[in-house]
Amino acid sequence: MLYLDIPYGEHQRHRLDLSLPDGRTGTLGLILYIHGGAWIGGDKDCYRVELERRNAQGYAAASINYRYVSREVDLDGEADDIAAAAVKIKSFAAEKGVNLEKALLTGHSAGGHLSLFYAYSRARSSAIEPAAVAAFCGPVDLSTRDFYEKGVQGHTPELCDLFTSCTGRQITTENFFAPELQKRLREVSPVDFISPATPPTVIAHGEIDDIVPFSQAAELDALLSRCGVTHELVSYPHSGHELGRDPDAAARAEELLCEYAGKYLS
Repeated sequence: MLYLDIPYGEHQRHRLDLSLPDGRTGTLGLILYIHGGAWIGGDKDCYRVELERRNAQGYAAASINYRYVSREVDLDGEADDIAAAAVKIKSFAAEKGVNLEKALLTGHSAGGHLSLFYAYSRARSSAIEPAAVAAFCGPVDLSTRDFYEKGVQGHTPELCDLFTSCTGRQITTENFFAPELQKRLREVSPVDFISPATPPTVIAHGEIDDIVPFSQAAELDALLSRCGVTHELVSYPHSGHELGRDPDAAARAEELLCEYAGKYLS
């Protein structure tokens, strides 16, 4: 059963879709989709087909909208929205006889970042435990020179404007590498929260991505390895940010997402 536009807060963007397998009650795993759009765009509706497909595999599935970053809302605020959505998803499902204890978070681009950021930094406080992540082309370290010079196709002034909204700090091409701003950029970067307790992670990334450089995925891969975290990096050698030119890699990423869901949501 598909439930659309469930409100989970007062803002117009505080809406979620939830799909529950017909006739299933008791404890189920949740696959939670977080849309991309550079933190300033996108919509949950892009995952509607995926919700019902995951139901057929025996999972509950949800996709959420969240507030876009602005002068009033930073990335911590977007993570707060995910937390509020998790509370609503859990309570709404409980009313239908479904118990949701664990979730696999997944998304593309900004949705990949938010999936990682929330799962890595909010695991202990989340209403539904983030038990695994599958991130597609997600930024993981907003403080790095490679992102500054190559991210968003090298448009550094636009990137600084975006990061000003993401961090709630005024960031310019002149002060990007100032220590206090580097610290703030790390505070909203998933890599700053990696530990041996970090949830198992699938990383999928295009090797010729000109929006989020592939070096971001390589950095995450290395740090997860260093901490002994179960993970796998799936590289798409012929693909950019949209991951459209490597069907074998896409099949492997889907296989891993299903494998991690089966193993860590039970």
